[in-house]
Amino acid sequence: MKWFTLVLIASAAVLSSCNHSDKMVAPRNTVYTASLSGNQSVPPTGSQATGVAQFTVLPSGAIQWSLRTTGLDSVFASHIHAGRPGDSGPVAIPLFAGGPIRDLNVQGTITDAVQVATALQLFGADSAYVNVHTNAFQGGEIRGRVSLQTSGGSY
Repeated sequence: MKWFTLVLIASAAVLSSCNHSDKMVAPRNTVYTASLSGNQSVPPTGSQATGVAQFTVLPSGAIQWSLRTTGLDSVFASHIHAGRPGDSGPVAIPLFAGGPIRDLNVQGTITDAVQVATALQLFGADSAYVNVHTNAFQGGEIRGRVSLQTSGGSY
């Protein structure tokens, strides 16, 4: 509950400091990635499955994302969670819900201003991870910390 409260307060602070809160814009071409494995889950699952998530901040301020996994069975959900390595935190932003299905190869765009602000605050504070939930490991079978990959250049 503390993380959820922190996320809400941080989101409100970010939004209130912007002249145009409907245009949350990070530096161009900012890309965040997460490499997911069972060893990063809390506690570690021993799963041999892997995954990769990518989050690209678009010039519009939206965040385009993709998530691909291999070696999973019965996936029913995936989220961005608030939390540092070794800690479990609350869901911040949903990425997938459905199934159960074998592996994920999903993508989407985060356009909601509050969700964008939340994601950028968590990514910038090194306090976000992607978690993939399965029937076998309902708390999360694989997980990976979201970190800055690269920035600069132009579209």
